[in-house]
Amino acid sequence: MAIMKSIILTLLVSSIALTFGACKDSETSEDEIAGTVEGAEQSNENEKPAEAVSASTPSPPKKSSVQLTCGQRGIPSWESAIGNLVNARCEKCHSQKLAYMGILLMNYKDLVDNQEKSRRRIQSNSLTEPLDPVEQQFFMDFFKAGLPEKETDCKD
Repeated sequence: MAIMKSIILTLLVSSIALTFGACKDSETSEDEIAGTVEGAEQSNENEKPAEAVSASTPSPPKKSSVQLTCGQRGIPSWESAIGNLVNARCEKCHSQKLAYMGILLMNYKDLVDNQEKSRRRIQSNSLTEPLDPVEQQFFMDFFKAGLPEKETDCKD
C-alpha cells in the first residue's frame, strides 16, 4: 500500500510541476520529488485511521418527512401526463364506440382494470398505432411506479 501511495504521489507531484512550469527552466531531480513524496507520506502517517474517522463522523441527517411528487421523482402520474396521453393515443380504439379487444381506456379506472393487458401490449408496442419510444417509456415508468393517479401518490 505504501508503495502504491508513493507511486501515485510521485506522479501527482510530477504532473503538478509540469502543469505549473516548475520544470520549464530547470530539471527537478528525482531526489527533490522523493523528498516531497516522503513529506507527504509522513503527514499521512499522522492522520487518524479510517475506522477512527468513521466512528467520529456524524451520521447523515434523517430523511425529511416532505414527500416528493411524482413529477419531482421523474415519474409520470395519470394526473400529470398519462391521462392526456391515453386521451390522445388510446381513445380512438378503446372508447365506448369501439372498445377494441374489449378494452376500454377512457379514464384512470379503466386503465387500472386493464393494466396487465395494457402493460403487455405497450411493452411490446404491438398497437394499432405504435407509440414512439418516449411515449412508450412514459407508460412503462407509470406501470413500474404502481400506476400513480395523483402527483402525490408516489411513495418512497
